[in-house]
Amino acid sequence: MGWIPIVLGLAACFLLYGTENQVVFWLAVFAGAGTFWSYGMMHNFATEAAKKRSSYKGEFYDITAKEADSVPNSIVGMNLLFSLASMGLLIYGVYARCFAQ
Repeated sequence: MGWIPIVLGLAACFLLYGTENQVVFWLAVFAGAGTFWSYGMMHNFATEAAKKRSSYKGEFYDITAKEADSVPNSIVGMNLLFSLASMGLLIYGVYARCFAQ
């Protein structure tokens, strides 16, 4: 899904750090790390497919839609779940910081 869920996961960790519920903080750390890991895995699969193309220049975003389709659905699903968890934990972090005091 890109860098936005990773940044949202980091924001969730920042908001939940120092709150009373440390379990939720560690869930946010796990979800953020999982989002980052699965994004990297998706990029690696797409890059390996792009290397087979003669016009590949080696740049970060030099990936076509066909090469992005080479990513296994299991990794895409994990990225989606980690991203949704990060977003949900971000919403909870805003609630925990702003409204639950």
